[in-house]
Amino acid sequence: MIELENLHIGYGDVVLIEDAHIQSGKSKIIALLGRNGSGKSTLLKTLAGLQKPLKGNIRIEQICIKNYTNNHLHIAAVFQFNDALLQTDVYSFISFGRYHHAGAWGKLKKTDYAYIDFIIKLMKLDNLIHKSYNKLSDGEKQKVLIARALVQDTRLIILDEPTAFLDLVNKNELFNLITRLSDNTNKIFIVSTHDVDIAVKYADEFWVIHNRKLLQMYPSADSKQIIYGMFGIANV
Repeated sequence: MIELENLHIGYGDVVLIEDAHIQSGKSKIIALLGRNGSGKSTLLKTLAGLQKPLKGNIRIEQICIKNYTNNHLHIAAVFQFNDALLQTDVYSFISFGRYHHAGAWGKLKKTDYAYIDFIIKLMKLDNLIHKSYNKLSDGEKQKVLIARALVQDTRLIILDEPTAFLDLVNKNELFNLITRLSDNTNKIFIVSTHDVDIAVKYADEFWVIHNRKLLQMYPSADSKQIIYGMFGIANV
């Protein structure tokens, strides 16, 4: 469902990734790994259609993203905490992700609210729905942002550094949640992270940016050793 063809990404005259060729359709969780400045966020923004590639094509569900219309919504993305809606209650905040399903009148139907309630229950957020978003912990905010992405009901969810502000316990809890969501909703997650140990533990596939190349790997003893070696981590 995801195909990168002769993809070059970057900005201006700066090329961060060149000549990437990847096909992926089976993995549920794809971990995107790379050093600071290697192009992880730029790649995710390009996949999400927020930035144009320097060269090449990206296809999601066999549709080239340059040909996307409002009828071809296959991607939901979470990049950073959204501070524009600080006083919004959690239920309303999550519901905003559903409004592309609203008709010409901009109103959600009973089926939309039923799906929102399903996601809230699946993510065990019932006890937060009446709270203000700005009163949540960082871990709770991440869960709410993921819930808002999920209610869009896309096949592909992009998460940019979702564990950046979390401690080890919450990092594992979040990846356990992503694993459960991918199993229960038939969705694919592309997750960028600096936490190599976490990625190796949970991911079904790895995209590794190294020397301007995007490498595709699958879990094995050899791939684990290669990944740890790239990041100078002792493989214990």
